[in-house]
Amino acid sequence: MVQDEKGHYIHVVRFYTEDTYEGLLLGAPDERMNEEIVDSVRERATRYFGERRPFHLIPPVIRYGGRPPMLPHRICMAYLDSGEGLNGCMGSYLILAWFTNDEIETGIAAMVQAALDQIEWSAIAEGYDP
Repeated sequence: MVQDEKGHYIHVVRFYTEDTYEGLLLGAPDERMNEEIVDSVRERATRYFGERRPFHLIPPVIRYGGRPPMLPHRICMAYLDSGEGLNGCMGSYLILAWFTNDEIETGIAAMVQAALDQIEWSAIAEGYDP
């Protein structure tokens, strides 16, 4: 369990991670490849979590120190749910995606919390009634 910016508890319902450059066997990433990877994140989230809304991708930081330009090495996606309602609803949820250099050994809760610290839950999540 993690917390939003107001201290409300948020449950990590499902979590998925993969290597950013998974499947790249030869060569090095370039700007076009990086754009394609970033553009594909929403499609991947839909594949893993279904058509749930809303979806938010924290924009990745691309490292340009030398060639080639590199995205962080891991893509993470989480289906998050809170008992704290929004807009008169009883609960709220969000599919959150981000890139990170954290290793999975960091722990899922710590990885999700670091991502949540970069957003404002109440402005991005969507309310629902059971």
